[in-house]
Amino acid sequence: MQDTIKMIKTRKPCRMFIMKNETVINSACRITQLLKKRDWSQSDLARLLGVTPQAVQQWVKGISSPRGGNLAKLSEVSGLPKYWFFMDSQGGVSTSYEQIDQLEGTNEQHKILIRLFDSLPEIEKKQLIKSLYEKQQYYDQLLEELATARGKNII
Repeated sequence: MQDTIKMIKTRKPCRMFIMKNETVINSACRITQLLKKRDWSQSDLARLLGVTPQAVQQWVKGISSPRGGNLAKLSEVSGLPKYWFFMDSQGGVSTSYEQIDQLEGTNEQHKILIRLFDSLPEIEKKQLIKSLYEKQQYYDQLLEELATARGKNII
């Protein structure tokens, strides 16, 4: 599927795209969502990123997708994490990892976590996210209590 170009019909807000693989589909859909949500034209986004309008047009049509520096700029301008542009409409990460491997700032642990997470059933993904969120809240509370306790001991 990655090597052959197929016509794929996706759900709204995306239209018919000529795509190479699932990663490009997700990227095209997410960029289209971003444009609609922010009420930006493709030219607006191109100006913000410092790329040509044709580059953005290719991303939206699914001919190519942003990589490297352009993906980093897209993340910065939109305020969304880089991985968001690879997620499908249900919040899952694409099963094509070639672009994830090229993301700046990702290490082997990130890549392993993404692959493992993506292989889980949806219900397990939701439970894992909930568990990690609760764990983060617990550690934040613990840190706050420790800082308060040390502050009292110092004074």
